[in-house]
Amino acid sequence: MYRENLEVVSKSELVKRLEESLDFMTLGGTSYRIETARLSLEIVMNLGDFNILNSRKNVKMFVQATIPNIDEERCEDISENIFHHYRDLYLKKNLADDIQAELRRRKKKREVTLSYMMSN
Repeated sequence: MYRENLEVVSKSELVKRLEESLDFMTLGGTSYRIETARLSLEIVMNLGDFNILNSRKNVKMFVQATIPNIDEERCEDISENIFHHYRDLYLKKNLADDIQAELRRRKKKREVTLSYMMSN
């Protein structure tokens, strides 16, 4: 399922991904989502130990420690946003080629089905 030599996600890769997410949100996201994306980026830029990103629970604890007065819903959203982007980058780097090809095939099939449904 995974490649033999696992690659790590660098801080610069994750920061770039979160910057892209923030840019996307500023084009039409709600103020809540824009703020969530901004805080996610800010937290990752100040993150020292990337090992905590391997667990949703650890990411959430780090967010709570970084922003102590944050409400539970915002904490969950920021934690999920960071974990989601990290995990996506990690899987894209480390899934075996045949599994990645199968995922691309399924995505393309969904896109074709969706475009067909939208045209009718």
